[in-house]
Amino acid sequence: MNDARRSIPVAWVESPLQLLSAVEWAAASGSPLRIVPRATHRQMTATRGELLRRGLPAGVTIDPPTRLVPAGLLLDSEHWVLGDAFSGVVRAALTTGFPDRVTLLDDGRMSLHLAQVLASSTPYSRPGHTESTLHAVLGSAARRVLLRLARRGDLAFFSAFPVADAAGDRVRAEGNAFEWLRSTAAGAAPSHPRVLLGSAAAVDGRIGEGEYEKWVRRHARPGTLFVPHRREDQERAAALAQETGMDLDRSDLPVELALSGHPGPVEIVSLPSSALTTLELVLADARRRFIVEEVAR
Repeated sequence: MNDARRSIPVAWVESPLQLLSAVEWAAASGSPLRIVPRATHRQMTATRGELLRRGLPAGVTIDPPTRLVPAGLLLDSEHWVLGDAFSGVVRAALTTGFPDRVTLLDDGRMSLHLAQVLASSTPYSRPGHTESTLHAVLGSAARRVLLRLARRGDLAFFSAFPVADAAGDRVRAEGNAFEWLRSTAAGAAPSHPRVLLGSAAAVDGRIGEGEYEKWVRRHARPGTLFVPHRREDQERAAALAQETGMDLDRSDLPVELALSGHPGPVEIVSLPSSALTTLELVLADARRRFIVEEVAR
């Protein structure tokens, strides 16, 4: 590959938030970027379509979602922009491709955990996950690669979360304020004065399905916009909205894109969620109020 192509960073992203964050990084840095999204969910295709509709920053392209890791593209690029440093494919790529520079994108609150892992001797794994021997070995190797880059000043976080507090002085941190998203959001959002955010807490087993549905019904109001989580059962979410008189967000977009440009005022009701941190920034120009409630398991 010629030097001009090697100088173009390549992003491998595995969730809609990671895809949005990649575009935000390119806009903030002024860098060209080729983004390759993993085909994980139909929301990824919808997110790509909405980002293209808004007009990408100069020099940014987004490939159609694929199930294949772009190994050749990564190996031919000096700068990798990665969404999920804990994924098996990223661990393997880091320990075989040896990039010259890495930028880590947001993956919800997992970004804070990754920063803590890099700043300490915490095992290189997602919290609460039991890993295979192979994953553990790859994790240890990936940590060494990332820390070597950090010592050279070639590792950075681009994050909406306080990763600098978690990582200390080991990793450079760049803030994501979703400025590109806010600049392209005029007229894009619904104007409901009340929004109920769905959650994957029941899907993940953190609360019971029955408790989750009771919580939804308790906060449901006619005229409320219900934004289900992408990993919720969509048919059940639609039935809940119909039963309770709520309007259902059918955009198939992550909540940051679905609500960007909301004119406010807006009241947002949610279980504890990393989306509240990102929405604070996305809705920085609107009057907003957050109601957060814990639900016992």
